[in-house]
Amino acid sequence: MQLLLGDEIKVIKAGEMVTVERGVKHAFSSEKGAIFEELSTTHFTDDSYYDDRSINQNSRRKTNLIFRSDWLTTEWA
Repeated sequence: MQLLLGDEIKVIKAGEMVTVERGVKHAFSSEKGAIFEELSTTHFTDDSYYDDRSINQNSRRKTNLIFRSDWLTTEWA
C-alpha cells in the first residue's frame, strides 16, 4: 500500500503503523486493494473522500469510538 503524506510517497507494509500529524494532507492507495484501520482524534462526517464511489456511499464505513482518559489508569493498571 502507498501513502502520500504531504509531498512524500511512502510504501507501507502489513502491520506497519504510521502517524499522520493533524492538518497534513494524506492519501492511501494500493494496486490490489487493502484493508486497513484509520484512527483519528477528530471526526467530521464529510472529512474523507474516496475514488471508489461504493465506499463513499457506504454510511457504515466509520465507527465512532469514545475514548475516556480514565481507561489509561483503570484498564492497564
